[in-house]
Amino acid sequence: MWPDRAGEQFRIKNGTSSKKTSTQNRLSQPQQNSEIACCAEDHQPVGPGPAGGDSQITGDVERKFFAFLRAASSPQALDAPTKQAIALALSVLSKCEPCLIAHIGKAKKMGFTAEEIDDAAWSAIAFGGSPVMMFYNGVKEKVAGSPALEA
Repeated sequence: MWPDRAGEQFRIKNGTSSKKTSTQNRLSQPQQNSEIACCAEDHQPVGPGPAGGDSQITGDVERKFFAFLRAASSPQALDAPTKQAIALALSVLSKCEPCLIAHIGKAKKMGFTAEEIDDAAWSAIAFGGSPVMMFYNGVKEKVAGSPALEA
């Protein structure tokens, strides 16, 4: 038995939990408009690009791509907190500020400590080096104390 971040207990069996945690329930609820969104969330296809093109094809490709992102981001063999730590680290590594701000906020709401958020970020920094460290430190300073990102 392992406790999840909200203190509930679940049993790991064949790579999946036998109980849906409160964290997973919260993550499956639609995001409120007041929250900062990651680039991959709540996306509406924009249609043809500046060169024109077939909006049917573009819209279909975009819908499929974002459906793939939602499926890849949802808890499956890895639980929701693990996926969140990965999303946070990948946001740092890709230097996507809107995504990083959104994932820091989600991590705080899931009960991550500042040390756990930093640990995930430093995993990305280890792969990306000094430019990634400078990016993370800049965003971290920007969101420090932000009421929109409080748990």
